[in-house]
Amino acid sequence: MKGTINKHLLPLIGAIAGDIIGSPYELKGCRIKTTDFPLFSQDSTFTDDTILTLAVAQWVVKRNSDLISLFHTMGNKYINVGFGHAFKCWLRSDSPKPYNSWGNGSAMRVSSIGLACGTLQEVLDLAEQTASITHNHPEGIKGAQAVAASVYLAYWGFSKLNIKDYIEKTFEYNLNRTIEDIRETYSFDSSCQGSVPEAIIAFLESTNFEDAIRLAVSLGGDADTQASIAGAIAGAFYKKMSQSIISEIVEKLPNELLDILYSFNDFIPPQKIMLAVTAKEDTILKCHIQYSFALAYTGVQDVFIPKATRLELSSVLISDENKYDGYATFHLINNRKTIFSILENEIHLKYPEYIKEDTCLVERILLYSKTSELEQFEISPLTMEDVLAQI
Repeated sequence: MKGTINKHLLPLIGAIAGDIIGSPYELKGCRIKTTDFPLFSQDSTFTDDTILTLAVAQWVVKRNSDLISLFHTMGNKYINVGFGHAFKCWLRSDSPKPYNSWGNGSAMRVSSIGLACGTLQEVLDLAEQTASITHNHPEGIKGAQAVAASVYLAYWGFSKLNIKDYIEKTFEYNLNRTIEDIRETYSFDSSCQGSVPEAIIAFLESTNFEDAIRLAVSLGGDADTQASIAGAIAGAFYKKMSQSIISEIVEKLPNELLDILYSFNDFIPPQKIMLAVTAKEDTILKCHIQYSFALAYTGVQDVFIPKATRLELSSVLISDENKYDGYATFHLINNRKTIFSILENEIHLKYPEYIKEDTCLVERILLYSKTSELEQFEISPLTMEDVLAQI
């Protein structure tokens, strides 16, 4: 790999690594039920997962390009790398239409979307857009959204519990299983509903990037695609993988595919996040308060946040390789009057001289917490109602 690898490239490398590592174990007779296998062999090669992952990465950077044309151009050039029959027919059509697929092809190509969006809603919208040109079945769209959202949350430093809870609640996937339990009876399944949850579980159960890949392959199913999905999320979460894996990927990709990968490395992703969180229980957040009678914010104070309070998560400091705990900042959406009123009652006691002059003593508060404390909240997209509530 030339130059410095930016952390937003690791999920893409992770997706491609999973595809190449899993490729020898996809076909019947080659599937395995163990994590003890060589990562690379002479049979390890990129497949359709890599081609379409890079096509979406090209598209998501430019946004004004035609994704169908990109799929057609790249897909037809590499048509013999493992595309399914229905997708091959779509590639060969002069007027390609969605074909109501629920296959996991929609889910394995969306890792770049989780890196290129600032808002969770945009992640869901773009994932649906990339899926629906072929996989317009609700399960096909759901699989793409679940993977893109997992990459997004992992990249921004949310915990595995945050990711698990959001995916379960939003997409109704059962993630309360272990790889060992699944592996015993699991067989090849290329549907989103039968392979995406298992690939996400491989990530959730993993201890590092390579472990996620090995767990996904060990299911004995659609190994390249499930390892690609698990690898994308693991790359976003761990933000670290061995140089030997990266070197193998570079060695096995032709120059024109490497050029697309390198161009995404130069892409500047959003620097701020925007979504909503809701307190699961009563909690305490740190804050700075600005009073109406003061120009500057106060020092650090604690603020009581009642259960069900909804907040806009406006920024997260991303930690490198999970070496330190970053900070998240919030703005109140609901329960604002209640919280302001509690604070103002306290201020009346502290500053009685301002009672007559100011009926509203708290002008604004800035809330924040460690990112590890985000497990106290449920995650959801920020809605227009949320925005209006803050005006």
